[in-house]
Amino acid sequence: MRLKFTISYDGSAFYGSQQQTNEPHLKTVVGEFNAIFKELNILEKAVFSSRTDRGVHSTGQVFHIDIPYYWRNQVENLKSVIEQKVSSSIAIKRVEKVDKGFHSRYSAKERVYHYLISKNRLNPFQSNYVTYNRDFNLDKVRSVLKLFEGTHNFRGFAKSKGGTETYTRDMKTVSISYRKGLYILKFRADGFVRSQIRLIVGSLIDLSKGSLTENQIREQIDGKAIHTRKVAPPFGLYLTKVKY
Repeated sequence: MRLKFTISYDGSAFYGSQQQTNEPHLKTVVGEFNAIFKELNILEKAVFSSRTDRGVHSTGQVFHIDIPYYWRNQVENLKSVIEQKVSSSIAIKRVEKVDKGFHSRYSAKERVYHYLISKNRLNPFQSNYVTYNRDFNLDKVRSVLKLFEGTHNFRGFAKSKGGTETYTRDMKTVSISYRKGLYILKFRADGFVRSQIRLIVGSLIDLSKGSLTENQIREQIDGKAIHTRKVAPPFGLYLTKVKY
């Protein structure tokens, strides 16, 4: 029987969502769940919809796992048992039965991320959840956001070892809003290459302080040149939703 879990977590407590092959001892979100499943004699591994790096948060991560059929009438009980064992940095939002054809990663149609920035000096309780940048310029940033929309090869906005065969992604929308002292960038796409959003935000920060121009951003999107490789901090990034 296959189950779909929707979870949220505080990324500052983990070395990313996925197990590190070269450092398997590090604390990860998937590692914590797999240890609990093993303890419950569920030997399959959790399959996550998206990889999030160290320090990146989620309010809507999804994973699936196949469990023994004897749990078929005890899904809520299983959820309760796991909630008692999982760390306080993780919350289980929903557990649903799905058919065998469902795949948390390959069945996903869209993924939505938010990135939070403040121009105000952060207090100690915000520092792991918001990125501080005093130079952030709303007007400059808003003027270039549409450049990122549409289908592009985002090789210029991916880490050199991205672990993917293709860098082409369809960016549905990129927008920005302001609320309670926070600039909230929203990215919606069919998928993202590794560190794509943090590299895009890094370019927006460079644009804000005047070390990058709109034309240079356009050239980098078009694959004509690489003008910046600034990676924005992970703390402000949230995987908020996976759409199926």
